[in-house]
Amino acid sequence: MEINELSQDIEKLKTVARNQQTALKELTSEIQAVVSRQKPFKPERESTTIDKLAAALANAQGDFENAIRSKMTATQGRPRYPFATLGDMRNATKKALKENELSISFSMDVRDNDNEYIVCTLRHSSGQWTSSTMCLIPDESGSKSPIQARGSAITYLKRYMYATMLCINDEDTEGGDDESTVIVDAKPRIDNQPKSMYATQPIKKNPF
Repeated sequence: MEINELSQDIEKLKTVARNQQTALKELTSEIQAVVSRQKPFKPERESTTIDKLAAALANAQGDFENAIRSKMTATQGRPRYPFATLGDMRNATKKALKENELSISFSMDVRDNDNEYIVCTLRHSSGQWTSSTMCLIPDESGSKSPIQARGSAITYLKRYMYATMLCINDEDTEGGDDESTVIVDAKPRIDNQPKSMYATQPIKKNPF
């Protein structure tokens, strides 16, 4: 009698296992069907039309000033040169942008397996807009903390994305734009110091 009961229990367990396998196959098929219907993620880069924005930007560019290079790079043991900060670029363009009803802003986005991106967006009062995106790679050179590494990379990307979006130039405080304006730091560079992915190099004339 006990053997019969044991056999019945085994058959019941087999039935449960088969039912679970069937349910798992059905669930897998449903998931695959949903995934196959999904389209690859493609972020929008601009509004449907940008004619008013383009006309306003063209007018504004005629009034942009050259951004003054107000600061010097601080890479120890490497050639140093003056550069324009994001503030310098804003000072050179904000009046013309305002007069032509344009604004520029930055935001962060997370996509593609948690990769972070900086998004630069140029907007017009008509509602038209255009944007560009760059992947954020933390600047881990020196002894930066994780937050400092991200902050350094964000600052760097914002500066170059702003200049690229508006197509502006810079000039040094002496009124020239020659790449020979370089100072060599007397302190030697430590060989085992990690190199920044955004390591500064001598800029050439009109880098933008």
